[in-house]
Amino acid sequence: MDTATLVATSDFHSAVPEGSGLLAAIRTQREQGGLVLDAGDFFGGNAFHEHSVGRVEEQLLADLYDAVVPGNHDLADLLRLRDPGSFPPVVCANLTPPPSFAGRWEPGRVLQSRDGLRVGIVGWLGTQAYDAVPATERDGYDFEEPTPALLAAQRDRLLDMGADVVVGVSHSGFLTDVDLQLAGGPLDIIVAGHCHSPHYHWAVPPRHVVKPPECGTGLLRIELSGNTAPKFTFDYPSAAGWPGDYISQAIADYRTWGNEPVGWLQAALPDRRALAEIVAGRIRAPAPHAEQQRPGQRGPLRHRPQRGPAHRTHPRRGQDHRVTATDHACQLFSPARFRHHQWGTLPGFTPKIGGLSRS
Repeated sequence: MDTATLVATSDFHSAVPEGSGLLAAIRTQREQGGLVLDAGDFFGGNAFHEHSVGRVEEQLLADLYDAVVPGNHDLADLLRLRDPGSFPPVVCANLTPPPSFAGRWEPGRVLQSRDGLRVGIVGWLGTQAYDAVPATERDGYDFEEPTPALLAAQRDRLLDMGADVVVGVSHSGFLTDVDLQLAGGPLDIIVAGHCHSPHYHWAVPPRHVVKPPECGTGLLRIELSGNTAPKFTFDYPSAAGWPGDYISQAIADYRTWGNEPVGWLQAALPDRRALAEIVAGRIRAPAPHAEQQRPGQRGPLRHRPQRGPAHRTHPRRGQDHRVTATDHACQLFSPARFRHHQWGTLPGFTPKIGGLSRS
């Protein structure tokens, strides 16, 4: 019987140090014949990305993945690939990259398993996710609404190309994908990304929406065959294991980078919400909606903050323009801003310029 195992991740957000066990598990699954997909936001949203500038993440995708669907955090990194020839195909039916994109971009793709099952993949980026991309990062991309008619046309094209089954991979949000299924969407299975929510599997057979664990904590396996119902499994690997020697070195370099002190605070800050409120007050803007972001990034800032915690503490950008204050918070911890003092410093904070000082 022809079968296939799809291995899916989503919203990894450059969680290389935290997700090394997951990456090792993905490598094992691929060696055993699994078809490995990402449902978007593999890059960004983590202090590690500030250090790597996407280089390590690009190598991981090239080494471990068969196809990638773009998320709102990925568009800028996709335009600065160092080795586009080795990068896996980007699959997205409703987004066209600018001419400067040097890799492979397809609206849909057929992957063949070792056991012979041909699996069609239709990828798409949701409207809200696209709107959340800063204008400078989506410049040159051509977006159209991912309508059921557009997705159905891609499904039919892949079936004509010989696909035995077609799976949707969406970076739109779990509940958005559920709404699509309730409205009679054209794909029985949708792998969902974008929303960091407690929802992971919705089913009214034969329709399913299933979301991989986010932030490097786990993966989703989908067992497909031509004659039986799909089987869904969530795996949460231990932290042990490495997907490659270069990862060990990259994490070691990141630890060194992240442990460098950047200055002093008059008092410790309990979480990034507190930082956002201080910065918002400094520039007389409403505070960012930090509480909407994932808990793993809300660490405290100690009396003597280090680079890594500083990057992890500030909220990420979002769709709301009020989070301009967030960008100012990021820049306050930037050496360039230390030199220019464009917005000053946090109360009681003396930046490190050359040597460490304290007020």
